[in-house]
Amino acid sequence: MKLVKRITLLLVVLCFMITACKKTGEIESSLKSDNASETGAFSGESVSSFVCYWNAHNIVFSSDYCLYHNDHGRLQIFDTNSKKDLIYCFDVGCEQKQTKRSMTGEVLEQGCIAYEISAKSVLMKDDKLYFLNYSGELCVSDRQGANRRVIGHLPDYMNYENISDLFYSGDKMFAIYYLPYELIEIKDNDGSSHWISGEKKEKDVRGMFSMDLSDGKYTEFFNAENYGSYLCQYDVRGDHVYFAYWYCDIPYMGITGDTFGLVIPEELIELSVEEYRDEMHKRTWLDIFDYNYKTGELNTCIKHMNIPEGNIVFCRDFFALSYDKIAKTVLYRYNGESFNELDYSIYSSAWSDEHLFCSKRESNAQASSIYMLVDEANGETIRTTSEPIPNTIMPIVVFGESVYCYMNLTGDWCKGYIPLEDFWNGDISNAVQLNCS
Repeated sequence: MKLVKRITLLLVVLCFMITACKKTGEIESSLKSDNASETGAFSGESVSSFVCYWNAHNIVFSSDYCLYHNDHGRLQIFDTNSKKDLIYCFDVGCEQKQTKRSMTGEVLEQGCIAYEISAKSVLMKDDKLYFLNYSGELCVSDRQGANRRVIGHLPDYMNYENISDLFYSGDKMFAIYYLPYELIEIKDNDGSSHWISGEKKEKDVRGMFSMDLSDGKYTEFFNAENYGSYLCQYDVRGDHVYFAYWYCDIPYMGITGDTFGLVIPEELIELSVEEYRDEMHKRTWLDIFDYNYKTGELNTCIKHMNIPEGNIVFCRDFFALSYDKIAKTVLYRYNGESFNELDYSIYSSAWSDEHLFCSKRESNAQASSIYMLVDEANGETIRTTSEPIPNTIMPIVVFGESVYCYMNLTGDWCKGYIPLEDFWNGDISNAVQLNCS
């Protein structure tokens, strides 16, 4: 298998020591990199070699480390070279507790910096951190999270809670938002205004925007309002953001007939629950877009395709569209042209820096999965392996020689890491389950 050359992104910590205080004392980690300068900064060549992946709880991955939050919102850093998973903290005496605040938000007792950066994904670029704070401000700080400066602000009508997904390229922050309520502008006595939420909207409003990491410039490049819509599948490759938008022509109805307060169209009111849900599936659509954030062009790869249940995987030079109800996956170029068809539906998939990395279900009684690497040039299968232990490891990102995954080695599912060759060989001896608690 031809693998991309391992991209080294790590930190030289001559001035950057990540400290976690435990009963055994201070833990220090020096993350080494061939591309780092003497001061511990990234080289300019490495800034785009990472992926920010929302579905894995706001993790920023590289081939050599990942920045993630544990289940309590504490920022952690995992180094694939040392296999150390550390609290993102620099204070030797820190007890790693959250900051205590008064009812008005005043700090009563300062807590650990690992809780004070952001609960959403955090980008490490050069010697800086970039993140969206709880006040809706795009901020930059030094690597320790100190010396903060506000780069830009969310629009007045949007706040931190409206952001469902947050990810980055080398020079921009991207966000997916959801506005479920009517927005009402209130004018203040001094001429300024603020926004409040009104009635819940009949249709879902979802959109995407970017903010420049240098000047905070806000650019909204997608906005749509439809029934039952969602934006949750996306990818950044080079200068392009690829994303999928699902929506329906008519209100949602559950299997018990509940419409959750939505009004059924009069011409469909006499349908049974089964007939209505069948009609709903016939009127569920998929659009796939290609946004070039350098030129500002938004192009449509697929428009108004009826596929009520399926799986989309964005890859470097193509995307895969899998149909749940039939054993079929179609491979498309980003110009919308299909170039191959696979005789199985995708059960699960992982972001991969090269080729399509996915699994399909076996037909045996154990229902374990076969993982495959599918060539992006011709759609041929390059490599396969069975799950090392069924229902134990589920890859989510394959980057260089690293496989990040959901893992259950101790009885609880958590984020984890395994070397790529070990995964293909079914060897879990070097697998590491991360500190999610």
